[in-house]
Order: sequence, then C-alpha cells, then structure tokens
Amino acid sequence: MATFVVVVETGSFRAAARALALSPAAVSERVARLETALDKRLLNRSTRSIAPTEAGQRLFEACREPSRAISDAMTDIGRDGDVSGLLRISAPPNTASLFLNDLVSGHLRAHPAARVEIVYEDRKIDPVAEGYDLVVRSGRLLDADSYARPVGPQLRPVVVAAPPYLERAGTPRSPADLAFHDAILWQPAGAPAPIAWAFREGVVQPRPARIASDVGTVIHLAREGHGLAFVYEAAVLELVRDRAFVALFRERTQDLPRYSLAYVGKRHLPTRVRLFLETAKHHSPMS
Repeated sequence: MATFVVVVETGSFRAAARALALSPAAVSERVARLETALDKRLLNRSTRSIAPTEAGQRLFEACREPSRAISDAMTDIGRDGDVSGLLRISAPPNTASLFLNDLVSGHLRAHPAARVEIVYEDRKIDPVAEGYDLVVRSGRLLDADSYARPVGPQLRPVVVAAPPYLERAGTPRSPADLAFHDAILWQPAGAPAPIAWAFREGVVQPRPARIASDVGTVIHLAREGHGLAFVYEAAVLELVRDRAFVALFRERTQDLPRYSLAYVGKRHLPTRVRLFLETAKHHSPMS
C-alpha cells in the first residue's frame, strides 16, 4: 500500500522506483499484487502516464495519511540524539538522597529537552507490564532477559547517633552493646519484620524505639535523639561531617553492592534510555 501511494504521488512507476530505491519491475509487481488481492484495477496505465481509477483514488486517499504518519514516525525513531518521550524510572525511596537526584539533575543539564518521571516505591516491579524504562535496584537482576549498569556510591552501612542521645544513654563499645540501646528501625512496606543489623561479628537486633518504612524518617528521628540508626553512610555523610551525627562501627559493617539501573532488552534501546545510561556511566557519585 505504501508503494501504491508513492506511485500515485509521483505519477509513474519509474519515479516511484527512484524514490523507494527499488527497480521499476519491483514497484509494478507490488501494485499488481495489491490489485490481485483486492480484485480491482487501481491504476489506468498508458505509455506516457498512469492515473488512479475510482477504486484506486479511494484507496489512495485512505492510505495517504497513515503512510505519511508511519514514515514520519520511523524518521523520528531513527533520529540520533532524540530524547523525546517520557523516561519512566522506578526506584526505592532511599536512593533519592544517595545519588538519584544528582544523577537526574546532571542528565537534564546535558539534555534540556529530556522528560523524566521517577516513582519511589518499595515493591517488586514488572517494568514491561508497568511501563518503566529503568528500575533502580540492588541485588539480583529483574529476570534472565534483563541487564544492569552499576550506579551510585558503594553502599556501606554505618550506625549513627546524635550527640545528645549518646550523652544520655552512653556510647556503645561493640555491636553486642546495641541490644541495650534504643534504635530507629527501618521496615520496608510489606516486610514481615524490620531489617536486622548485620556486622562481621553477627546479626544484632537492637531495642525498637521507633519503626519507620521511610529512610528519611529514620534519619530524622535519630537526628532528634530518639535512638540509634543503621543507614547507608552516603545518606548521612554531610550530617556526620557537620557533627549532627556520630558514626559508630563503620569498620565492622559489611559493604554491600552498589545499586544498578536495570532494564529489559539490550538491542535497540530507545534513545532516551541510552542517553540516560550514558549519563550514569560518567556520573561521579559522592563516596
């Protein structure tokens, strides 16, 4: 049908063949197959010109706009550097302060026309069914068909406490002492129990003074002196430097993997996704 539209627009098989980079015989064969399929003559042919029949004119008018729309879409899709289209990212809430805000800001500076939507949520994501281009996660990949690019700082947990709390409750000398201290525990939504605190010496479960599903709330309550918190060091680095927090047992905690940008499929990535992955590759997170 697309070939037929070009034939009518150019007025000859030879001109249509040049426009389509085909031989005149191939163009003529395609139109003939279309006429056979419809059991209708679509073109009146003469030695000098061709013209659509009444049926051919109706088909031409019906096919002209869809054919142009498809051609325009293919041109847009193939245009190098095009960042049009909404880039949708799913991420755990605690990644915002760790690195994601800075990464997205850097991407928008490099590509002002880009559009980004970030949905922060603590649950398992099906990116294909839910329309996400990228999923920020740590640990295992989404599935066997997914790929990942490491991003963000090395995740090193640390116990932190506000100086007023330590003045009131004393400073723990070893991870075993944490069992006698109040703690602000993180419990992701839907998790059966708060996340335990793992050290090289073993796992410790401090006394739960407060439980929150949001890491920002955990940090805030600990900063107000309500108890100890076990968080990623990158999330409280500035607070430690400003002496709002004292860092404890940094050398005894287990380093965890970095986060990754996970995506399904590797070939023919949309330009908006490919460019964001390039930004992430060259992004220098705080450490």
